Amino acid sequence: MLFRYGPVVFVNRCLSPGEYNASVRNFMSGYPRISRALAEQEINEFIADATGYMARTTAKDYKGPKEEELKPPVGLVDKALVVAWVAVLVPAASILIQLCLDAPPVNNF
Repeated sequence: MLFRYGPVVFVNRCLSPGEYNASVRNFMSGYPRISRALAEQEINEFIADATGYMARTTAKDYKGPKEEELKPPVGLVDKALVVAWVAVLVPAASILIQLCLDAPPVNNF
């Protein structure tokens, strides 16, 4: 989930698991023929981008989620790419912050 939907959804799920599970169960009660995995995917997409999700689901031709829309699990290569980006960005951000702190003051009189 962290790799597909980002830190906002991950933190939301971790900090309020009861509310998250209630949302999934409530969604499943509205569409009784869907799996829990699809219901979680729909809730995650809503948390990640509520405006885009509402635009997609309130269209006139929308009939509800289908099991065919269930996304496959995130692959190992995709996870490795995310870890590699984090490994590059954290030191880069640290260097930039240090350079900003060490820069001489600017006098604009």
